[in-house]
Amino acid sequence: MVTSKPKHTRNRKTGAAARAIEVEFADAFETFVGEVMLLNGRLMSIAAEIGEDIEVTPTQWQAVVVAMGRPRTVSQYARRLGVQRQTMQYTISGLVRRGLMELAHNPDHRRSPIICLTSEGKDLFTELHRRRVELCRRFTDGLDLTVADMIHLSKGLRVLRLHAIGRDERE
Repeated sequence: MVTSKPKHTRNRKTGAAARAIEVEFADAFETFVGEVMLLNGRLMSIAAEIGEDIEVTPTQWQAVVVAMGRPRTVSQYARRLGVQRQTMQYTISGLVRRGLMELAHNPDHRRSPIICLTSEGKDLFTELHRRRVELCRRFTDGLDLTVADMIHLSKGLRVLRLHAIGRDERE
């Protein structure tokens, strides 16, 4: 079970010993964050390689996958993917030009259209969904990871992400 309370705060010590534990924990966290960043960089590189023949960038890949969930505005896509709105606008504009996404009327906001996948965009999603197996294989072949392991790792990263933005784990 993943908890949002770091282990280092459970048994508080006083004085120099407590500061040493804090520094040791911060060092371990820094190493963890570094590995997450390196993993993300490698993920983007491999996703670019796997999507190159169909001219899909990793950011476009992410946008198409998120779009299958439900239509959103550019700002909502950007928040969901953790990128700047301008970056997402550029990405979605490219997908719209290619006929993979389209703009739809937003009843809640005249100047902020809803972005939807076209039928060609849904076909692209199907192809990207098929290619995710290759992406997974490139990262996990030869490792003794189970579905439960992947779920546990995902939950831990989710707790850290949500805690960093001040949101409850249940959201």
